[in-house]
Amino acid sequence: MPYRALIIGIENYAAVEDGSLAKSLPGTVKSAGDFRDWLSAKWKAEGVADADTQMIVCSEPALPGGRLATTKSILSAVLELKRDGQGSTDEFFFFFSGHGFSFVDNGIRADMLVASDFESMALSGSACLNLNRSIYWLRQHLGPGRHYYFVDACRNVLGKKDIMPTGMLLPNDPQTTSEASSFVLQSVNAGAVAPVDEVFPDALIAGLKGAGDAKTWDERFDDAMVVRFDTLWKHLEEKLQPREVYGTFAGTQRPEKTLFSILRPVPTSVCTVEITGTPPGEATIVCAGSRGDPSVSVKATGMSTRIHLPPDRYRISVFDDSNGRIFAGPVNQTVYDDVKIALRPPVGSQPGARGGAFDSPLSNIVVPTDGSIELRDAAGLTNEFRKATHARIPRGRYAAILRDGDSRIVNRFDVEIGNTGTVIGGVADWAGSLPLDSIAKRFPTTDHGVWFSESLGGPIVDPDLDLWLAIIGAGKILGSAPNIDYSKLKELPLKEFTGRKVGSTAVYVLGGFDDVSARLDVGLSRRAKDVAWAMAAEPSGMGGVRECLIEAEPGELLLSFRVDGIAAYTVASFAAENRVTFVTLSRETDGNPRISQYLLPVGALLDHLDPKVGALLRGRNQLYDIKRVALAERAFRKRQELSSALTDSDVEHLRSGEWPDPIVSALAAYECIRRGRLGDARGIVEAAAHNGVLLPDFDALRILTGDAEAKITGVPVFLDGLRAYGDTAVNLPLPEANLDYGSAWTAWLSAVK
Repeated sequence: MPYRALIIGIENYAAVEDGSLAKSLPGTVKSAGDFRDWLSAKWKAEGVADADTQMIVCSEPALPGGRLATTKSILSAVLELKRDGQGSTDEFFFFFSGHGFSFVDNGIRADMLVASDFESMALSGSACLNLNRSIYWLRQHLGPGRHYYFVDACRNVLGKKDIMPTGMLLPNDPQTTSEASSFVLQSVNAGAVAPVDEVFPDALIAGLKGAGDAKTWDERFDDAMVVRFDTLWKHLEEKLQPREVYGTFAGTQRPEKTLFSILRPVPTSVCTVEITGTPPGEATIVCAGSRGDPSVSVKATGMSTRIHLPPDRYRISVFDDSNGRIFAGPVNQTVYDDVKIALRPPVGSQPGARGGAFDSPLSNIVVPTDGSIELRDAAGLTNEFRKATHARIPRGRYAAILRDGDSRIVNRFDVEIGNTGTVIGGVADWAGSLPLDSIAKRFPTTDHGVWFSESLGGPIVDPDLDLWLAIIGAGKILGSAPNIDYSKLKELPLKEFTGRKVGSTAVYVLGGFDDVSARLDVGLSRRAKDVAWAMAAEPSGMGGVRECLIEAEPGELLLSFRVDGIAAYTVASFAAENRVTFVTLSRETDGNPRISQYLLPVGALLDHLDPKVGALLRGRNQLYDIKRVALAERAFRKRQELSSALTDSDVEHLRSGEWPDPIVSALAAYECIRRGRLGDARGIVEAAAHNGVLLPDFDALRILTGDAEAKITGVPVFLDGLRAYGDTAVNLPLPEANLDYGSAWTAWLSAVK
């Protein structure tokens, strides 16, 4: 499949007339040209035919063979990429160097990139490219490959008093193949100003070419090293300190499976060994690597010796050839660039096994029940621990993966092993999170997790606030439903649902905030008119947790959330009789809302549901279902395959469509469409039609799966459902320009007061 790129570098903003932006950004066009040259060389080295590549360069001033970087020119380039590459793009590269900002309205953030024809804050909202929206649009149209975004632009905060971005509106005609995975690296963190220099692009290009620890050994190759997204990200973080680099990814492909460059033959670096003290007449320097390759032995050449070494972590010693004893060293040294080290004689000479063991302090490995801890070192070597133990691990930095008893990835983190070892694994320290800590205190806890209920099959290892909120809130709603142990959950000081009236409908919101004084207001409305607000309360003794229960009418809803009195974040939702629309609310690391939705039957009202649905529910462990659905929603939000969070059996249950929660059925159908399995999606929609609750999403899904007779009847709960509208006039209850394209839900930023 073809390879495509859109490269934008804007040095001159000559049209700026209000002084809001600098008119010149030296080096940005050069950076765009450098990225173009690297990508061209990459494609050539990989043997990609010219006919299978498409590269569009927009810059100001224009590079030879390129185009200008005005709003119209950039939009034309994007439409050309869609025309030529719809549903058939294996790799897409996006590079931007120029002005940018974060449009933040009452805490909701959207990154904007500025075209060269920007004139003023008052007039040029249309010259601002919404990065999240662009990623969403390109993901929907170009095909099932990989998309890489590299952005060197400011993310300083501007609000609606400064500028009103209207976005770059493009026709919506999404492809029907599976969607791409996307990977994003930005030169600064949220709220920061990008320096006007070439540090980020220079480090980026060098890393893409294999500088330093941007390269790594990879199990796919025995005779080569590679540059991947995860290693490039870490490399840039280290090179740009103290500046923080922002990275994120979404989709089915993991960062460690990406491939920017294959370095064959393996590059070597020069390790200069300087010997302190009077060296013996003849000495040998022995460099023993961690990969198990033969040690490199070199005769010392006086006080300083240059040794060419392939990248690895080495144990380096100087041996006196006359007696076989260590004269200087040993030291542990990672060699990925040229380095210089000084070796000193130890206190008293030592006999030396040439190549001896690494200096390995004792570390405490804490492994969750039936889980595992995987450690990968700088040389690409992996150690896996499946039970708690103490182990000697060589000093250095490791990438760690914590998996639970179902082999799901619970956490990824870096570990630095120092002189005294460290504690690795276990569950996260939730004491640093106010809501997690206040919840955990209500339940038995161990190094292996939190025991919410025996019905969950064991302790919860995953320190995910959304998962915890889902379990405790659903436990109250399900109440007296069969097959569940409520002995611990029933003691929580949350709202009770056992006395709900037959035919009643309600919305229950459970939020978690690290600010003990945070105020949460929940608004309920229909078509954005006459919003009724209610203040969420803190349950007794549960700091950081907020709950709100609002009676509702069946059908479509708009739910708005206002934190600390500022403007709202609104999501499309749905309510049904004898059920509770359950919403959990927390925050992403950048402050944006993170929401999960469930349409749960009230445990005490099972007899009043459709008989088929009621019988199905009685045969299930509904609390365990909630755990699985919470993990599925998390995977869906990250655009990962559901199999990354669930077992094969779980996935098959979701795909069967015979799931009592219609939100889950819709999610499973959208997941099939994301992967290009339209037939499976049709089957889920047909099966879900019998569960008694028909979301507007099912009409959207019929359209997306090719039903020519289907028509839109309402606002889909999921953002993916808006694809069914195509280019027709969208009768949305709130402005399309306010849609949050970074959400899994149909959601609007600051559209309700």
